[in-house]
Parts: sequence; structure tokens; C-alpha cells
Amino acid sequence: MGWVMKGSSTKHGQWEGDCNLVNLLTFAAVVSTHSCSKAGRSDNIQQPTISTRIWQLENATGLTLFQKVGKSEMHLTDDGRAYIERALNLLDQAMNEIEDARQKLQLARNNSVQQQKDHNIGKIDDPQ
Repeated sequence: MGWVMKGSSTKHGQWEGDCNLVNLLTFAAVVSTHSCSKAGRSDNIQQPTISTRIWQLENATGLTLFQKVGKSEMHLTDDGRAYIERALNLLDQAMNEIEDARQKLQLARNNSVQQQKDHNIGKIDDPQ
């Protein structure tokens, strides 16, 4: 099953503005901790914010990702199990893109500094 960006529909709906990296990271955190409360603790994010992000992601994808078990434990649904792999791949791609952009910017900055140095070689500062 493929997922596409906003504007291209799938049988599960469309990606909307609420299907973003923050919500995907939140989803991954809830998956790893099985709890909205625990997922927010490491980043000092309150449980209602985590719950809202999960709701937004479910709304944007048209999927029910979790089934609540007991008072606070969250278990993945079948759709959630299928979607976590896609979410982790998307997060990995995003991190790779960010690192690639950072490296390109650093290279451009280094080239610019070197060009400036090359341009200034042989110039004598006029003391006046």
C-alpha cells in the first residue's frame, strides 16, 4: 500500500497538514512506550498534546492506529502495525534529507569562504 502527499488520494484518505514529522515522531514514541503519557515524558510534553497528535495523524490518514487497553496502555491495531513501518521509513528519509541538506550547506559555505580568501590573495590593504 503506497502513501502519497496531500492532493493525491488513497483508499485511506489523504495526507493533510496534520500528517507531519512531529506527529510521525509522536506516533513512533507512543508505539515504543505503549502509552501517550510515557511518550511525552522524555520531551516534557503533556499527555493531551500527545493524544491530539495521534488523533490528528489518524484523522489525516484515515486509519485507526491504536486500541486503548486498560486505563492508559495503547496497542497497535493491524493498520497501526502496517503503518509504523511506513512512518519509520518516512522519518528515516527525512533525517537523511536533512543531513544531506546540512552537508550541502556546509560545503557551499566552505566554498564561499575559500573563494573570498582566493579573491583577497595579493591585495594590499590601503592604510588610508
